[in-house]
Amino acid sequence: MKKTLLSIVILLTMVTLGCKKQAEQNTDLDKPYEKEKIKIGTSQQKGASFYKDSTKLFDATTIAAINYGCKYKLMPLFDEIDALLPNYPDADRVHFKITYNNQFAYITDFVVLDEHNKEVLNAYDYDASSLPPIDWEGIRYGRNKAGWTSNGSCTSRDCIENKTSSILTANLDATGKTVTIEYARDASGVTIHSKVVTN
Repeated sequence: MKKTLLSIVILLTMVTLGCKKQAEQNTDLDKPYEKEKIKIGTSQQKGASFYKDSTKLFDATTIAAINYGCKYKLMPLFDEIDALLPNYPDADRVHFKITYNNQFAYITDFVVLDEHNKEVLNAYDYDASSLPPIDWEGIRYGRNKAGWTSNGSCTSRDCIENKTSSILTANLDATGKTVTIEYARDASGVTIHSKVVTN
């Protein structure tokens, strides 16, 4: 009887410790996204990380709020991209979008591309089955996608900040509409496209 009781206690202890260890291993996966602390990267890309706020990048309820958000929330993302790229030696382009809806700006669709080999090196907000097809020829030749406006290219932070601010300010009262701004960062600078869609 004592042996059986001891065996049960040992078994329960092992199961409890095993569950605790498994819970500790899954902690990062189970945590809700923390503001400005989302790591974009894969285990294959050692040290590759990119931090973002998956819920909201900034409030955009006034022109002053838009200008502040562009300067102090958006522009640091470009610094992080520059710091991220050395982890991807074959990367030659990074795409991401800002979606503006209900007076909030969100960052979405972060993708690291190897354009030369037509390969997606990393993608955030997608898994392998949900990643939409990449328009490699459109990327290479700078074709404008249907429904998108070309907002030009920038080689300076001020240019990116000013173009983004202008697009969002022009649509500040866009009730019932979604404004999306797409950024493509490569060696020559940042190309910006935008579109406005009625919800």
